[in-house]
Amino acid sequence: MTLTLPVCGADYSENGFALLDAMVALAIIAVMSALLFQTIGSTVMAKRHITENRHAILIAQSRLAELQTEYTNSAIITEGRDKNFVWRATVEPVPKTALENSRGLEQISITVSNSKTSRQIVTLRSIRLAR
Repeated sequence: MTLTLPVCGADYSENGFALLDAMVALAIIAVMSALLFQTIGSTVMAKRHITENRHAILIAQSRLAELQTEYTNSAIITEGRDKNFVWRATVEPVPKTALENSRGLEQISITVSNSKTSRQIVTLRSIRLAR
């Protein structure tokens, strides 16, 4: 086994390439990490948004089902709160201009909003026979 030592005046340019390679590798890892964190962050936000929308739709569907079977004599407006959501239900006669034979029909409208941001998330509408 032979061990060679550098001689005075020899070219040391190969030592600089190792340092440059390590710096390039670190720069690539930093860029890839930043992209990964950005992707994870946007995925978490999308999941939160989808969960919020699904919950709001379930609230609106539930309230709409209740109002389909409730007996009311006149137009009503009801409001309520469910955790982070505020809902508003409106039952009113269908305008005569909307349908030719609208007599005896009522329009039900449910709007669900985020209680913190007041952002409207979903609105469901339906028509029922007036009682």
